[in-house]
Amino acid sequence: MISYEYQNSLITYDENQNIWYYTNGTSSMMYRPSSGFYLQKENKKMESIPLLTDMKEEALFQEAMLYDAYVLKGAQEEIHKLRIKYENNKNN
Repeated sequence: MISYEYQNSLITYDENQNIWYYTNGTSSMMYRPSSGFYLQKENKKMESIPLLTDMKEEALFQEAMLYDAYVLKGAQEEIHKLRIKYENNKNN
């Protein structure tokens, strides 16, 4: 498993190449390469969420009423950068 630590969060790759985003020790978002991003709800169920990085400000603001979309947008951007880095390292 590969992990990247940040000030208040952690991003890890699991053995199935899913990428988990954790804040304060609890998982809050998962990226599955075959199907996209998921938000882990309080009941531990996973709910599909859109790619926030491509949203216009108005739509992002609407998503922010449901969950912390601005923080998750930053996490999605970081996951994208790490996926590129991981793929480049894997191919070398």
